Amino acid sequence: MDPFILLDISVSAYYCFYSRFFLVGIFDKIEKEKFNQK
Repeated sequence: MDPFILLDISVSAYYCFYSRFFLVGIFDKIEKEKFNQK
C-alpha cells in the first residue's frame, strides 16, 4: 500500500476526530451561555 495514501487517511481521520471535539466544545459553550442567561 502506498504510504502517502495511508498518511492521507490517518490525517483525515485525525482531522474529523479533532473537528468533532471542536464542534462539541463550541456547542457546549453555547448551551452554557444560554443556561447562564436564564
